[in-house]
Amino acid sequence: MQKSLRVMVVDDLPQTVGFLADICESKGHGVREVTTEEEFNGFSRNDLLSFDLIILDVKIAVARTSGDRVLPAGASAGLRAARRMRSEMRISRSSLPIIVYSVVDDRQVIREFKSLECEYFVKGDDTRAFMNYFTHMLIKLLGSGAPGEEI
Repeated sequence: MQKSLRVMVVDDLPQTVGFLADICESKGHGVREVTTEEEFNGFSRNDLLSFDLIILDVKIAVARTSGDRVLPAGASAGLRAARRMRSEMRISRSSLPIIVYSVVDDRQVIREFKSLECEYFVKGDDTRAFMNYFTHMLIKLLGSGAPGEEI
């Protein structure tokens, strides 16, 4: 029986979350969808370490109000999340890989994420490279490199 991975997708765009969740779930992997920074901040270090991989957007909704209205995406919410994991919680790349998949194509932002040991791909421009790396990470995390094996 194939090992099942746990993937957290942190993005406030339903299309991206759905796309990534469909891929993972079709292969039998569990997906936790997180759509706001507030929700992400509710995860403890141990909670986060129960995941095998995190896919993170740079811009995620900051918080929910008392109703269902979501506040606008914060341009640095994803960076704060990555810093929290790597610096405050001391979660290493080998313990929990982070792939950033975002529309933000800014050299300084990319450099900051890379300094936090995150892989960075630009939505649209790098979609094929993202999918190749994502597939590579799933295979690596499963501990299998057998050609043609389902991920």
